[in-house]
Amino acid sequence: MLAADWIAAPPGWLRCLALTYPVLAPLPGWGAVAPRLRPAGALRAGGRTPPPLLLTRAGLETPHIAATVEEFVTAAEETKIPVEIIDVPHGVHGFEIHNPTDESRKAVTRAVRTVLAHLGP
Repeated sequence: MLAADWIAAPPGWLRCLALTYPVLAPLPGWGAVAPRLRPAGALRAGGRTPPPLLLTRAGLETPHIAATVEEFVTAAEETKIPVEIIDVPHGVHGFEIHNPTDESRKAVTRAVRTVLAHLGP
């Protein structure tokens, strides 16, 4: 959810924003959370163009977290803000630590390479 500030008002030096199996909205039971901490809302609010966005999505994510990710992806589609998505179909939340597989290692490698490519030479 902290990514919302970077999306809404990205500093000039920010070249890429990578979100790895993120929580992108308050989960049930969290209570009050400042409206500025809603990345989907930051996308919909317009303003400055966000940096390139990379989203790594765990296919076996918990339903509540997956719903926040889906809301973000929908907002990106509605606003035509591109998001590169790396899906890990058999990945759980924390897949690279809790259940490292060839699939998860490839996803991590691809994510790192994508971020490095945005950083340039």
